[in-house]
Amino acid sequence: MLTFVIKTFCRPKQLQRLLRSIAEFAPGIPVVVADDGSPYAHEAIDLPPVFDYLELSYDSGIAAGRNLAVNKVETPYVVLLDDDLILDRNHPIDNALNYLPTSDLDLLGFVWFESSKNRLRKLRRSFYVVGDTLQMYPSITRVNQHITCDMCHNSFIAKTKMILENRWDEDLKLQEHWDYFYRFSGNVGMLCDGYLIHDHVVPSVHYKSMRHDRAKAFKKIALDKHGFKKITRIRPTMIHQVLKEVAAGHVTLSDVAQRDHLQLQILEQWFEATYGRGNSKARGDSEIRPR
Repeated sequence: MLTFVIKTFCRPKQLQRLLRSIAEFAPGIPVVVADDGSPYAHEAIDLPPVFDYLELSYDSGIAAGRNLAVNKVETPYVVLLDDDLILDRNHPIDNALNYLPTSDLDLLGFVWFESSKNRLRKLRRSFYVVGDTLQMYPSITRVNQHITCDMCHNSFIAKTKMILENRWDEDLKLQEHWDYFYRFSGNVGMLCDGYLIHDHVVPSVHYKSMRHDRAKAFKKIALDKHGFKKITRIRPTMIHQVLKEVAAGHVTLSDVAQRDHLQLQILEQWFEATYGRGNSKARGDSEIRPR
């Protein structure tokens, strides 16, 4: 029913650990690995067997590697994983496979457990455009077992057909994450139950030079493509701070939305979830538009 797809680059120990966890906690599921590192991971370390191991040209990029790997998938569902993730008994794969066909979603993201911080990380953002700025808000609208959103972690289960129709932009060797979800034509959600372990790895000098040091240049390529000047991530802490002003009666939600260039609909959802109905929430005019 499903296939794991893993893009890896110069992290053989992390790939080995992930593949071992799949063999233990999700045995029998085919795995496709796309590797554009040097040397290839299977040359540097013993790896569990996989369905298909793609040896790509050095530094082909995340986008190209994922596109090629998905081409090899023969099952109706695909699970995308980063190589620094780990499955344990709390993994959500089985639940997600049962839940996705019963929902109206095409792609269902997973929660991460950040082992270095000992906490869950729930990426579920919604996109809004304000002039030449792309704003990303934390989503809180829950439907059954998922929260609706526009973007989740780069670890998810999806209908293979939808991934084949929505390809990663191969001009973006990095910074492909938000670009992919901004262009994705299907319905996205984040599964609320279960998690994958994300074990942060301190990058080697070589890995940092190839990934982190080039991120800014690829981000500009992605921004220019869509006509954006910048991306603003609206954090829950910021929302709670402005909601306290509203709850204290100093300003209305409409005032805050226009003053801080925030999305009124999102503020209303958070206000109701936090304080319930009661304070003034007059809309007023807004030039903010959804994606």
